[in-house]
Amino acid sequence: MEKYIKFAGLDFDLEKRLIEYISSHEKKINSLAEKCKKHGFSCLARRSDMMRLAVCIAYIKYTEGSYKELGIDESILKDTMSDIGIWCRNNDNKGLKNYPWIKNHLKAELFKIGRLQYQLFNCNYVTFDYSKLPFKKGEQTVFIHIPQGAPLIKSECIESLKTAKEFFAKHLPAYKFDYFVCKSWLLYKDNCRFMKPSSNILQFQTLFEIAFTDHTDSYAIERIFGKKQFNKKRYAESTSLQKGAKEYMINGGKLGESFGYIPLNKI
Repeated sequence: MEKYIKFAGLDFDLEKRLIEYISSHEKKINSLAEKCKKHGFSCLARRSDMMRLAVCIAYIKYTEGSYKELGIDESILKDTMSDIGIWCRNNDNKGLKNYPWIKNHLKAELFKIGRLQYQLFNCNYVTFDYSKLPFKKGEQTVFIHIPQGAPLIKSECIESLKTAKEFFAKHLPAYKFDYFVCKSWLLYKDNCRFMKPSSNILQFQTLFEIAFTDHTDSYAIERIFGKKQFNKKRYAESTSLQKGAKEYMINGGKLGESFGYIPLNKI
């Protein structure tokens, strides 16, 4: 599994501990990976974060087979699996906690193409007002996710979108869709109240038609500050984003999320 461990982009210390862990639990790891392939990933619910990580790494051999059947280059597989390392770092390198998210990558239903990630997605949010959208509930779309760890440069996102359009046409031609969609705090319409017009986030917003907004702030606060505070004055001010968001909230502003879409024919 050495190649697949490298694909995951783990920090050196975790990688070393994982190799030692695998050598002591290899039979169980492979058995659980096969069980995940046959019956889904629910068997990982009560496992340790280190076992979850090891099983997901072992599962990559099945993902690699799916990629080969679809004719997808190994470089995309490597880039996609590097998200495992990000989520391990978010878990203080104790292993992989968020396996329900990573299973999308492993099942070849989500791909990292350049700066952005793309997930096959039947748009079936029950709370959406579909009269404000150019497509119907349950219609096939491709959901855009923005992995952390790199600047959100608009030109890089445009290049990613163009490459993704070609990718789906070439490798998944049976998956018909007309829209890329995204629901994120990055698209929140009131971000302009505390961000400069030249900010990467506001420039990213311009790629989308914004359909509607949710003023629930928990996800934005998690991404900007890491943890919600009862007293807003206790939020960190280590970055210009944190400083601006903190001042905005102290003065009565609210964070949230917006849902936007990009017509495929506009790319």
